[in-house]
Amino acid sequence: MNGQKRLFAPAAYSSRVRSTRPAVRSQRPAGSYSTCRKSHLAVWLDNITATNFNRVSYGPVLSTVLSKPIDKLQLKTIIAAIYWNASMKQSSFLIGLVAATISTASFAADMSERAYTKAPAYIAPTSNWTGAYIGAQVGARWSNSTWTTTALEDPVSNIDPFASGGNPSSFNSTTFKGGGYAGYNYQFAPSWVVGLEGDINWGDGKRTAAGIPGAYTLTLPRAALDSTTVKQGWDASIRARLGFLVTPSTMLFGTAGVAWQDASLNTSCSSAGLWCVEDRNETFNTVKTGWTVGGGLETKVWTNWLARVEYRYADYGTIDHEFFPATIDAVFMHETLKTHTVSVGLAYQFGGPAH
Repeated sequence: MNGQKRLFAPAAYSSRVRSTRPAVRSQRPAGSYSTCRKSHLAVWLDNITATNFNRVSYGPVLSTVLSKPIDKLQLKTIIAAIYWNASMKQSSFLIGLVAATISTASFAADMSERAYTKAPAYIAPTSNWTGAYIGAQVGARWSNSTWTTTALEDPVSNIDPFASGGNPSSFNSTTFKGGGYAGYNYQFAPSWVVGLEGDINWGDGKRTAAGIPGAYTLTLPRAALDSTTVKQGWDASIRARLGFLVTPSTMLFGTAGVAWQDASLNTSCSSAGLWCVEDRNETFNTVKTGWTVGGGLETKVWTNWLARVEYRYADYGTIDHEFFPATIDAVFMHETLKTHTVSVGLAYQFGGPAH
């Protein structure tokens, strides 16, 4: 019974307490209790955190329990949660609330402390000219060819080949040409490219004139039955190139090297004419070696495609030959040969994309 008296208060006391509480509450203005309590809480939290955060108090204890550091904002949040919910006496609720508060605050702190990394600036890709390439080209070739007859084998009349106005004679011609080229470039500096290139082309430049230059005099007019033909066929070259990049994708270049030109000379002489004592026809074929120099502009129109325009000059020296040798109708001659070429081309550069 004694224990029961301690556990339970007398009924009169309980009723007195219940009867007095509403009167006390009714004397306070609406919201005054909540406002007073919150103001008191703010001051109390500031005092607690200012005086105890760096001492052996809430901060170090909670940090140890939670195995992570906490700051003043987190500590205030924890203490506020405990103060507001202490009367509920629900430990599980408090533990969950505190843990959620710490997790949220720690995540926010981690996010705020994370270093801001600026995205790298965009760098425009630059062209890389190093690599092998192969392409095709078309163009035109102008041939400057001059035939000069140096001597005639005529022991009877001793005709001077230079006595006629037709010696020397021009056999200039123009032809369309097409072909291919291949090479290798090496970009050895930001704006310089060196390379080696070879090309081969097919053309048909031909010029035919009546008579044989120098094989008549003023008293022996050129016979219509005689004819002379000069023809240039294929040409080829192997050249070095040096280029300067005016932009990362456009190059001005110069080129020079060795060149070859296929040439064909034909003379036809009729016995019905005024020179040959019998019908004769001879064709002389040769491949002349010379030198070439030129330049052009090349640009990258797509990632691995190179378009160009190029001019080249070539000099093949002279062609010396004797027609109808060991006969009374022999003709000694030489021909000078030079060419001018303009072409456009498109090539594919092997390797990875330009960078």
